[in-house]
Amino acid sequence: MNIKFLNDIGYQIKKHSPEILMWIGIAGTVGSTVIACKATSKAKKTLEEHNSTMASIKSIEADPVTTEDDKKALKKDVTKTYLNTTKEIAKIYGPSILLGGASIASILGGHRIISKRYASMSAAYVALDSTFSGYRKKVAAKLGEQVEKELRYDIKKEKIDTGERDENGKKIKKEVQTIGENPSYISPYARFFDELSPYWRKDAEANLMFLRGAQDAMNEKLKKNGHLYLNDVYQALGLQESHIKNRAGWIYDKNSEGDNYVDFGIYEQNGNPTHDEPKRAFVNGLEKSILLDFNCVPDIYADYAGGLS
Repeated sequence: MNIKFLNDIGYQIKKHSPEILMWIGIAGTVGSTVIACKATSKAKKTLEEHNSTMASIKSIEADPVTTEDDKKALKKDVTKTYLNTTKEIAKIYGPSILLGGASIASILGGHRIISKRYASMSAAYVALDSTFSGYRKKVAAKLGEQVEKELRYDIKKEKIDTGERDENGKKIKKEVQTIGENPSYISPYARFFDELSPYWRKDAEANLMFLRGAQDAMNEKLKKNGHLYLNDVYQALGLQESHIKNRAGWIYDKNSEGDNYVDFGIYEQNGNPTHDEPKRAFVNGLEKSILLDFNCVPDIYADYAGGLS
């Protein structure tokens, strides 16, 4: 048989081992239930025989002609009867118990593999994010923050035709900033604060005051607890929580790679007109909703030197 074919099969089995173990566990659990149901009828017959034997022993024991020696022998018969019944019940339900135990072990084994893979992926992501953050700091230190932003957001200056002409009849062109096809200024943690939130109001100024107050409150909570989850902020803003974000957050620790403070990105300017203009409109009371982008770290467990309980 082709070695490559066998290796491919082995790879696919290893790759999908969590799913395979899960389905084996589910099938085994169903099988153990079916076996247990069939075993119940056998166990019922065994218990009936046990009760019949015990009734006979009690009848003999209650007979006036039964001597003390006979009663001692009957006690041994009672012990023997219980032992035999226990053995029979164990034989009847043994396969179901073993299959059920193996099924649970299979499901737990699949979960353990997934947990290890998630931990590895999380560690790799944190390492990549830390490396990228360090690279950005070096670029900003050497070339300046503005140049770093232009490189990161692929900001370019272009001249566009305004449709007007000067006194000599030449077309008037205006210099504007544009971004690349795949802008990276929005993080995966960004959320819209709009009418889907129960705290959103039709008053732009009220929404701005609420967000500023919530940001201050979250910073106080961060200082008090030493750490803060992104889901805590989502909850405070009435936004949909996410299980993917249950490790992202902030750390109040000078040894952390994070900023040590919570920023909703209300006033942040990226030098990107398509992103900054809506923020200006919101802050100036011209827009009621805003896209919030949080300055959290991706994994506070990996980043927190002091450890978390």
